[in-house]
Amino acid sequence: MSAENGTLWSAGQIPVISAGATSSSLDSRTTYPGLFRTCYSDSTIQSTFAKAFIPFGSNIAALIGTTDDFGYGGLRAYNASLKSMEVLIGGYGEFISSDSKTGEAKGDDCANNADNFDYVCDVVHTVVRAMESYKNEQFPLFISATGPSTQCVLGCLSVLNVTSKISVIVATEIVHPQNSTFNLSQQKFFELVVNSARGYFTYLASPYQETKEYSKFVTDFVDKTGHTPSVWAIYAYDAVFVAATAMLKAASPSISLVQALQDSYYFGLSGLTKYNHGYTAPLMRRKAILRMSLSGAIKTDSNGFLTSENFHECGISGAEGQSEQTHLYYDSIMDLLV
Repeated sequence: MSAENGTLWSAGQIPVISAGATSSSLDSRTTYPGLFRTCYSDSTIQSTFAKAFIPFGSNIAALIGTTDDFGYGGLRAYNASLKSMEVLIGGYGEFISSDSKTGEAKGDDCANNADNFDYVCDVVHTVVRAMESYKNEQFPLFISATGPSTQCVLGCLSVLNVTSKISVIVATEIVHPQNSTFNLSQQKFFELVVNSARGYFTYLASPYQETKEYSKFVTDFVDKTGHTPSVWAIYAYDAVFVAATAMLKAASPSISLVQALQDSYYFGLSGLTKYNHGYTAPLMRRKAILRMSLSGAIKTDSNGFLTSENFHECGISGAEGQSEQTHLYYDSIMDLLV
């Protein structure tokens, strides 16, 4: 995403409107003057995540992430919040998700490659050993990585048999491993991931749904496609209207398309799209905190992938009808962890 944005901008100052690039590495308007997102930025919840879960761990935490922009963006957000609370990063590890030069998948291909799995497990093992040197009984683990690489970290925790040492696992991605026949350490990769994923926390977009406009969109979408729209379809729908509105404004010779986008003030299905100076994503985007079920039968789809039905909502960043950014409501999470 960052490469595409930079190429288009340098080639002819062509703006990019994204409905799904949530990485906090894309936040800076100075770095990405032509990027406008209708989705949320991960940074708006990662910092709050860190502050919320530390009380259930200790004054020390561990970070594991991938070396791509997405991974580093989350690691920086977590680290900044933990540092502000004077929490020590006792263990830190990073690994390659996919080689940027060759395109070869590493952490992203653990599900089918034992060598890649061992590569990531070596990183996880190093982090755990570093945490053990502090003699803490348990510690919180924050993961900032792509979905497939997050699965790999969770699988490694099972192989290393160290989940009992971790008070809470928080990750930037919801995982959907496939229940295939591929085995690692005499167990299916799927089972290794699920064993550690039980009870871990993540987050996902949660647009306001109790509006006539939202209901009509869903009804029309189902009528035309036969299935309900994802949250990303909501952001894409709003992106089209943000672009169209800006183009109408830019029809005047006195205003550029980029300036028209920067001045956006559009109430859509996902809430208010407005860009503060210096920031490429709207602040007013509701997110839901999800937790994977601790027990019960695991649900998979017809292709064997873990489904979202295995996760339940246990927090929200704003009640229905609110149109401003609010603090997260953690009451239900506290009940779960104490």
